Amino acid sequence: MSKFWVALLCLMIGTWSAYAGTGSATLTVTGTVESSITVTFVETTVPGTTGLGTADVSIDFGHISAISGQNLVREPSQWTVSGGPEIFVSKANLTSPYYSLSARLQNPPAAGTTWKIFSGVVVSDTADTWIDFFSYDNPDPIAIQLVISDAAPPGPIDNVVILTATPE
Repeated sequence: MSKFWVALLCLMIGTWSAYAGTGSATLTVTGTVESSITVTFVETTVPGTTGLGTADVSIDFGHISAISGQNLVREPSQWTVSGGPEIFVSKANLTSPYYSLSARLQNPPAAGTTWKIFSGVVVSDTADTWIDFFSYDNPDPIAIQLVISDAAPPGPIDNVVILTATPE
């Protein structure tokens, strides 16, 4: 009978050790919270504007001339067409209360034209032009002014104004 108990004890130890095994593992998680800002165009009174609510807006002034057009101002030897949407910049994970805005043209301006933004700041295609400081989460109107000389040749004036918001 002692062989029986020894065999039973060996069987129990073997079974117990099969269930008693454990393992462990570790999972290391790393990451960095980055600050971010988003730029959205929110509203405008200029007809022919598409893309509001996004970061890509198009304004089509249509056919413009020195005697007719949207938001037209006639001056000696030149005329200005203006309009534009409101820009809305929001932030996440930033302590800065405001941002700076700069602008640049994607392409050289058409002959006889000058692009301005806000209070007459000239925008070029060669460098970013600093505009001003603005508060986050507050819509700010963007006044695009296209000054056209009376000597400018007829033709398209198409261009892209690249606006860059930078936390300050």
